[in-house]
Amino acid sequence: MGLESPPLRLQNHPAVSAFPLHPSACALIGLLFAIPGAYVILGLLGFVGGVEPAKDMPPWVLHAVGALFLLTGAGLVRYGVAGMLRLRRSANLQQLHPDQPWMADYRWNSRGTNDARCRQLGYSIFGGCIVVLLIAPFNFVFSPAHFGWCFGLGFLVFLDLIGAVLLIQMFHRIARRLVYGLNYIDFTHFPYRLGRPLDLHLRLNRLWRRTETLRCTLRYVEERFETTETNDGSKTVTACYALYNDTQEIALDATASATREPLAVRFELPDDREMPTRLAAIPPRYWQLELTASAAGQKLKTQFLLPVY
Repeated sequence: MGLESPPLRLQNHPAVSAFPLHPSACALIGLLFAIPGAYVILGLLGFVGGVEPAKDMPPWVLHAVGALFLLTGAGLVRYGVAGMLRLRRSANLQQLHPDQPWMADYRWNSRGTNDARCRQLGYSIFGGCIVVLLIAPFNFVFSPAHFGWCFGLGFLVFLDLIGAVLLIQMFHRIARRLVYGLNYIDFTHFPYRLGRPLDLHLRLNRLWRRTETLRCTLRYVEERFETTETNDGSKTVTACYALYNDTQEIALDATASATREPLAVRFELPDDREMPTRLAAIPPRYWQLELTASAAGQKLKTQFLLPVY
């Protein structure tokens, strides 16, 4: 329990900061995808010339490729523009509410929050669909005879297996969410203040209520953008470090597991004014509650952002 010295690097920890590091660059890269995709679609519709499907290629394949580039680019442009608008909105709210930093930091719901897997599910569905759409045209434009039937068919089967695995994972996650429902936290105060108790009410879904022991970890996390040099050039990754840790285990009896009553959890927040949530800052810092448990032979883990200021 307490401050980590030195900070502990968290493995396989998803980044949750509110803003892209370079929103304008993100929007520019999106245009490089969206413009060729739009050109292909306009060409197939007859508005511009020079766009024709290859021999023996069904026209819908070229439509799919154009739509894929257009949608991917549009998504990146939207993400970049939204990041720039959020930065401007954050700056304006900081001026309007200098004594209420949570107003500019994040779009909080003062009543509570879902777990992080709700947002991750949306990213998983979007990413899975994009990859499958990217793989599908190879079945029509790639001719195994040009590369040898053994290699050509093996290559196509390999790509199709990747697509099948992604689709199975996507539908499995959707089914799990529909069957078991969401995890939710009710805030007893908003925002929570450093140096005071952190009281939470956990509303666990059906799968989590089957667990016997719930491990709750309160963390103060800092995201760092680290650049490493490799043989292929430089690579920038987002690394998460725990600056503060506090863990407690809660035993769930059969009666508590069978009911839907919220589970009360309390932590004591450190009295350190240098440790508020700063999701809009660089580097981002935030308070997070992580839940881990085991149920039905599965290892469960999820995180919740907390408004601590």
